[in-house]
Amino acid sequence: MEKMNIERHIDSLIHETLDEVALYLQDQHEKNIYREKEYGQPRSYIAKLLWWNPHKKISKRLYNLFHLKAVMEEAYKFSYDVYRKKEYAKCFFGKYNRISDLEQVYLLMQDNDSRIIFDYIVKSRVAYIVIGEEAIVLYPLKMIENLKGSTKDGGVGKKTGKNRYKIKKYLIETTFDLLTGTWIEGQYHYTDICIPNNGDVVISCGAFMGETTIWFADRVGRNGKVYSFEPTEYTYEVALRNVINNSLQDVVTMVQCGVWDEDTDLEINVSKGLAEKSCNSITSGGGEKIKVTKIDTYIKENDINKVDFIKMDIEGAEMKALIGASKTIKRYKPQLAICVYHKSDDLFEIPIFISDLVPEYKFYLSQKNSYETIIFAKK
Repeated sequence: MEKMNIERHIDSLIHETLDEVALYLQDQHEKNIYREKEYGQPRSYIAKLLWWNPHKKISKRLYNLFHLKAVMEEAYKFSYDVYRKKEYAKCFFGKYNRISDLEQVYLLMQDNDSRIIFDYIVKSRVAYIVIGEEAIVLYPLKMIENLKGSTKDGGVGKKTGKNRYKIKKYLIETTFDLLTGTWIEGQYHYTDICIPNNGDVVISCGAFMGETTIWFADRVGRNGKVYSFEPTEYTYEVALRNVINNSLQDVVTMVQCGVWDEDTDLEINVSKGLAEKSCNSITSGGGEKIKVTKIDTYIKENDINKVDFIKMDIEGAEMKALIGASKTIKRYKPQLAICVYHKSDDLFEIPIFISDLVPEYKFYLSQKNSYETIIFAKK
């Protein structure tokens, strides 16, 4: 596929999204759904977008969109995550936008389903800039259901007590949301194309409560091995308890440590309690002190001579951890399942970085709920 065609594709995606957003806002205006409160017109914000954006065609489309009377009256009447909106705006309309990176990542996708999901993510993010959380109404997940990267595994965990579930032969202490992501949605594999198998050695970064650790142990069996990293005391103890209660100590090694691009100490924001849906993320101060290590260091110090699968779901630390795993990835070329939704640039920077490390990798994209996007790589 020629680069020029991709440029036209990405450009037309953005234009198409802005047109669909305009129609959506006009429809809401006609239905008088958001007429209870009057808001000021967001001209100053739109002016910034126009100033940021170096692409004249997109600037003109933005200008036309936000000078429709209906659109001006309805815009900014939606719920936003302000940080997310700002980051998305920089990616698509900023002075240093990432459209060229979008083109490169689109070319890396190995199947049509991954490309469709990629387009869906781009459109929903562009829409989010204008209508916030309403973007999921305009672009619902049902638009990509039944694709390889969105199809769920199925199955149901049986509740056996407060925050305790039985699934298959395992008893797991966790929340239903966390159990669902791994066991029911199957978020850490891409069909049978990228999945751990019997006898594999898995590096799982971000164990949290351990439900994913148990899933990996189930996949690799007694002949395999799972090294599961979780840095904070509370979540580590819950994950370790799940491993012990399911008699998986011979398969799973729990490591109370985070993964990073150097061996050092950091501080981390901590979510305590199984009821908490948020997770742990690095902070500049005031958090729990933790140890972090490079995966390359851990592999060398523990004489691990085989790595088949690496999963990372570590709240925005994925790029740092990948840098710290560069030698391991180059040497063993394991299958990868890396979250690319914690930071807006991750969708572009992470697959490009991995491709530079191992050009032979083939890439696939998964989106099994409204926000968790995972890139898969396999040689």
